[in-house]
Amino acid sequence: VILQEGGKQVKLPTLGIFRIKEAIPKCVAQTYTVSKRGDKYFVAFTVNAELIPPIQPKIFEPIGLDVNLTDGKYCVLSDGTEITYPKPLKAAITKLKKFQFHNRNKQTGDRRKGIPASNNARKYYASLAKLQKKVADRRNDFLQKLTTNLAKKYRHLKVETLNRQGMLANHKLAFHLADASFYKFKSLLEVKAMSHGGIVESVDMWYPSSKLSSQCQQKKTDLKLSDRIFHCSSGCKPICRDLNSSINLANAPEDIIVNKIGSVRSEFTLADK
Repeated sequence: VILQEGGKQVKLPTLGIFRIKEAIPKCVAQTYTVSKRGDKYFVAFTVNAELIPPIQPKIFEPIGLDVNLTDGKYCVLSDGTEITYPKPLKAAITKLKKFQFHNRNKQTGDRRKGIPASNNARKYYASLAKLQKKVADRRNDFLQKLTTNLAKKYRHLKVETLNRQGMLANHKLAFHLADASFYKFKSLLEVKAMSHGGIVESVDMWYPSSKLSSQCQQKKTDLKLSDRIFHCSSGCKPICRDLNSSINLANAPEDIIVNKIGSVRSEFTLADK
């Protein structure tokens, strides 16, 4: 057990005292984990802290959430809210691709044959690690803020279950699906919904939320991925495909719910609305 005096320094066992960027309060910790990402080092440790009471969500009715890979949108909610993919993240990924392409001929060496990497190759790897960290940080920042806002605002969310293996088999969608980190997004959302007294329900992946009309429930079997506006053959009002899907998710019956995370806290009642 080591006593930390607080401020912008941390004392690590057997290593000594190091300066840190963020100030910490006076505390006691036992286990420390030091990691490196890019050219920066990070230290993580656990301290005792007071439990912060959860913030009561503002919207109590079920809200459907349809994830998206087109039109620059990340997801669409059944109340009409559209979450766009951050442009800085797109720019960072584009810059990373160009940087890797321009340095494709560097003499990277071969350890098995005893061939060392060139000095320029070592500089390239250091710069590449910085760019990759920047992309990862921007993606993580977007996901953390988005899931926190959703957990604070909505008490009951219904999310579709993606067929990841099938979508990854499509080479046109594989990169975008992997880059969007939908699995991490859903995991963060479930954890934060539990801490805020909310519920996240996973709808069966084979539920045709995109092909059903949210107005008359008629199924459109010839719907294509390129069709961004849902036109019902029975004469219903045309509606955005993603909004139509999110409304169907919000109204999904209980028998197609494959997983439920979280529970309603006793202090959250309809009288509190």
